[in-house]
Amino acid sequence: VVNNSGNGATITGSVEDGGTLVWNAASTEQVDSQLTTYISSLVVKDYVRLVAPNLSYLNTELEANVNLDDVCNAFSDGETINFFNSGQGCENTGRLPDVIYHEYGHAVHANSIIRGVGGFDTALSEGASDYLAAVITGDQGMGRGFFFNNQALRQVDPTNDEAVWPADIDQDPHVTGLIFAGAMWDLRKTLISKYGDADGKILADRLWYAVLQRAADIPSSYAEVVAADDDDGDVTNGTPNLCDITAAFQAHGLASGEGVGPQIGAANRTDFDVSVTITGDALCPGSELNGAELVWEVRGSGGIGGRIPLSNNGGTLFSASIPQQPAGTVVRYRIEGQLASGEVKALPDN
Repeated sequence: VVNNSGNGATITGSVEDGGTLVWNAASTEQVDSQLTTYISSLVVKDYVRLVAPNLSYLNTELEANVNLDDVCNAFSDGETINFFNSGQGCENTGRLPDVIYHEYGHAVHANSIIRGVGGFDTALSEGASDYLAAVITGDQGMGRGFFFNNQALRQVDPTNDEAVWPADIDQDPHVTGLIFAGAMWDLRKTLISKYGDADGKILADRLWYAVLQRAADIPSSYAEVVAADDDDGDVTNGTPNLCDITAAFQAHGLASGEGVGPQIGAANRTDFDVSVTITGDALCPGSELNGAELVWEVRGSGGIGGRIPLSNNGGTLFSASIPQQPAGTVVRYRIEGQLASGEVKALPDN
């Protein structure tokens, strides 16, 4: 820990054999920030080591700069973590353990990426770091105390509200990152309920770390979580927790019924006859295909068109015919599949 406003903190005292010495600097900001940053850095390194025991970055000496001449923020450059003085209504960020956990999360992300596979996306890193801070504290309200009160700086799991992609994309990557953080927190709750507290947390954290290694951005996080959950090298037959992963990520706009239910193949057209192949099984409850329709309309007609059920011609082939139209008529059409959950799968998906 490097103190940027003076000498490093020291204490002098005596301790009897088997005794204890308490160093409490709660009333001295410049010293307390050094102690809190030191202790919290050890806590987060030990936690990440349980998740990623082979990450070599964990075995390097961490440089933590505290009491920097700025306010209301903290940052990581991918190697060091850095914290500002108090001021303008903000606490000294070196005194806030979950802010320290968060900044270390950025460094973990930067040093975990598998080159040529994953990539450092700022919004993804913000969400991943908020998740790390929240799971260590056990509090989805991240950054309490930042404004000298119990108000959370960010809510990973706000009541009756979900951050959704792409509606909640924001210029502030911290806000956008809550989409991924919320999805992972929801998945974690489900896995804890399914496997118990200890095993559920371990699994959720393992899936989180796979995203840090292999995802390029928030939208690609779902595929990487599914791949990390796979147990037989074939995701097409499902994974042990595919339905739980899909439900959690779907609530945040990061997944759909695609991949967990029947697949609608490319459409083929001969004159006014349209056919498609529909293959695959329903892997999750609600992903069963209840029916499919050919939806068509005459462009610019103000309403000429309709919906025609697709008929199964045997096996996986389904077809329907658009009513004949005069030469020169422009007809637009698409295929819609209705899932048992009420979701509609459209082809083309635009």
